[in-house]
Amino acid sequence: YLAFMHMQVDIEEMVVLKGLMIWSFLLPSCSMLITFSKDITLTFSIACALLPLLLTKWRIIKNIPYAIGVIIRGIRYAQEAINNFGVHAVLEREWVRLNVPNVLRLFWILRVANFLVFSVAKHLHELDSFSLFTLLNPVILYSLFKSTLTYGCDTVIALLGMTSIVYYVSHYIGVFFQMLLLTGEDDDRNMGTVSAILFFVLAEQSGLTVLENEKRYIRLCRNFCLLFTAMLYFVHNMVNTVLMSLSASRNPSVYRHARALGVCSILLLLPLSLLYALWSVFTLSTWLLAVSAFSVQVIIKTLVTVLLYT
Repeated sequence: YLAFMHMQVDIEEMVVLKGLMIWSFLLPSCSMLITFSKDITLTFSIACALLPLLLTKWRIIKNIPYAIGVIIRGIRYAQEAINNFGVHAVLEREWVRLNVPNVLRLFWILRVANFLVFSVAKHLHELDSFSLFTLLNPVILYSLFKSTLTYGCDTVIALLGMTSIVYYVSHYIGVFFQMLLLTGEDDDRNMGTVSAILFFVLAEQSGLTVLENEKRYIRLCRNFCLLFTAMLYFVHNMVNTVLMSLSASRNPSVYRHARALGVCSILLLLPLSLLYALWSVFTLSTWLLAVSAFSVQVIIKTLVTVLLYT
């Protein structure tokens, strides 16, 4: 009814069109109750679909001038905003207005969830079982984890969605350390933003989306190792600022000193654990040397920070 009112037709014409629209949808189903040949049934269905199709086409043609006007006004608005504020500011504002990170994050979660459901169903069918406990086998769990990661970055849009997930996780890791160090949030140095940009740049440099599944998984794990070391750098910058502030102010609060020194111990243990795990599994390569150099640098910087603090 509202659609016909929007078309601005007379009441009598509206009633006639409304009746025709109803019958155009009902008649194809009703015709199945009567035995006709296949050609007659197909022709009848096409004829009934002509009225909705013609009304839709007519409405589209009628609204073409309005659509062109909207596009022209949008282009003028964008040109004016770019001239006044610059391209970067306009893109940033539209990025926030459209809530792009949340859209990409939701897209990636739904896509991966759909893939997981089908993968789990496939494994259950192969095992001839309906119990999810049969999937607790480490080999099956690793296979699901591996296939999910490789599927989650096989296209550029999926990679952007994974980047949004990386931003979300990294952001709250940074928030955790800020709460641990009792410091305020600095938007200019947000760990989530830096980590997401680094992850996407590494993925594009390595051509992650065009690699085969096995090579993509290996490259993705390597990128995560590099990202992990970058996050350690970020945490070190936070704890370095706090320790220097505590040392200069002679703050008597043992609680704050213990928290900062506890984070320093984490910055020493995590790189050492990473180095031990990588050198135990992988052979010598340029990537391994790069990760090792970054990890050793974090350890040295942390030790220097503690020495300056004492």
